[in-house]
Amino acid sequence: QLVESTPHVHPDLAARLNNLGNKLGRRYERTGETKDLEEAIQAVRQAVESTPHDHPDREGRLNNLGIKLESRYRRTGQIKELEEASTDLLEAWSYLTAMPFHRLMAAATCLKLLAIQNRVDEGIDLGRRILDVLPSVHTRALDRNDQQFVVST
Repeated sequence: QLVESTPHVHPDLAARLNNLGNKLGRRYERTGETKDLEEAIQAVRQAVESTPHDHPDREGRLNNLGIKLESRYRRTGQIKELEEASTDLLEAWSYLTAMPFHRLMAAATCLKLLAIQNRVDEGIDLGRRILDVLPSVHTRALDRNDQQFVVST
């Protein structure tokens, strides 16, 4: 109701749509109700479309959309879902001003999706770029196994 009562030009509309999408996504995870997933994707997609490209929250919304599209792929098996999710996650990764850990989470999820699509060269390139960012999210005390764990999550 809050989203429906928010004017289309309101500065909080995108945040409210994103929050609605996240709540619907969590409900889908609990119930498996396809309608919730579809509505979650629609809400988060609107949130992304309503967020300027230079807005600091755009990266997080793209990440949310990518994750929800991955969920729809797992349900439908439609490769187009993976392609769109990969595009959104790569865009989220590209926001250099975003928190490094959030960028890494988007990239790590994207790596999984690229592997499913057999986009090996893109995956290798992204993996190398991820390794370059790792020092900004951990102390130097992390050994190679811990670094691999961060990338795999």
